[in-house]
Amino acid sequence: MDSLRIVLNEQTNDIIKNLTIENKQLKKELLEVLNQFNIIPCECTNCKEKIYVSGENQSISGLLEIINMFHWKDVYLFSDKDLFSFYGLCSKCSR
Repeated sequence: MDSLRIVLNEQTNDIIKNLTIENKQLKKELLEVLNQFNIIPCECTNCKEKIYVSGENQSISGLLEIINMFHWKDVYLFSDKDLFSFYGLCSKCSR
């Protein structure tokens, strides 16, 4: 059950999504907050649905397992100095 706490609750996900949608100027600040608290976005490459996972004290393989538990498929990590994100197909698009 501890691993389930890694995925933020649905309400938090909705708040983050709405902030991004409502005001594009917040995007830079949002990314800074996500970085500060080690929150990693995971985006569906098909419908752009997002979930956010806490990377604190987690290995990459552990994070992949958590995301796969929520029926995301073909998940991969994209990393460079400015971006650390997972991508794949969400549960709706992977059916």
